[in-house]
Amino acid sequence: MAMPQLVDRELLSELLDLHSLGENVAWPPGYSLDIARKEVLGCEIASCTPGASAQPVVNTVRASPVRTAVIASTSQLAPRHIRIYTDGSCPSNVGSAAKQGAAGWGFVVLRGQEELDFYGPVIFDKGNPFFLGCTCGTNNTAELSSIGMALRWLVEAEVTDMQCTILYDSKYAANIAQGIWRAEKNTDLARTVQGFLRLAKAARPVVFEHVKGHSGDKWNDRADRNADQGASGKLQCWPRPAIALYEPQNTIQNMFGKRPSPKTQDSSKAAKKSRQVG
Repeated sequence: MAMPQLVDRELLSELLDLHSLGENVAWPPGYSLDIARKEVLGCEIASCTPGASAQPVVNTVRASPVRTAVIASTSQLAPRHIRIYTDGSCPSNVGSAAKQGAAGWGFVVLRGQEELDFYGPVIFDKGNPFFLGCTCGTNNTAELSSIGMALRWLVEAEVTDMQCTILYDSKYAANIAQGIWRAEKNTDLARTVQGFLRLAKAARPVVFEHVKGHSGDKWNDRADRNADQGASGKLQCWPRPAIALYEPQNTIQNMFGKRPSPKTQDSSKAAKKSRQVG
């Protein structure tokens, strides 16, 4: 087929009208019915091969509505997670390991839309179900108690397997709780807190994260206020079926092991002598 010449589009339109009336139409050189339709009407004809000089035709297409997928927000995609801010308080702390002064623990639980506040005094009475092994009231024992009670809440009151982050401002307490540092003092308390950490980790991942104290962090400040409430003797705790689990206090010793008796040179010699006699 010869290359189509440039033809007035109005002429092509008239020829198409004549063709539609049944008239025999003599198409211009290089043109056919399909090519004429394509130029005038913009029809897509699969059998048509437009010439090099054919003008492109733009089809007007009415856009149909498109349903777009709704992308979930980051918070919706994020896994469920518990965050617990802990803090301790000992207003009369003088650094004495022998002083049973007023001290308190406090923490804030953030679980979904929930904000839960707990606090209480550091207990020295071995018969009290809240006793964790403290023999003195200091900043360190208060801080370690706050982590211990937060872990105890996870064990006793949190029934899901959601990951938990413990946010602390006392590096001493966090390192002792995780067994990173070896406790030289407060060994019974350290053993109890480490025991609760093992129990909590058996049900969920538990990680620790440092937050600087008195830095304006909203939740750390709130945990600090809770600890002050505890140091004043006030108690706000979760419903505790664990009263039965932890009475009397020797149940904690059964759970986490009794403190080993110190070995002395004399006792070792006596044991050796006893074996020799036997």
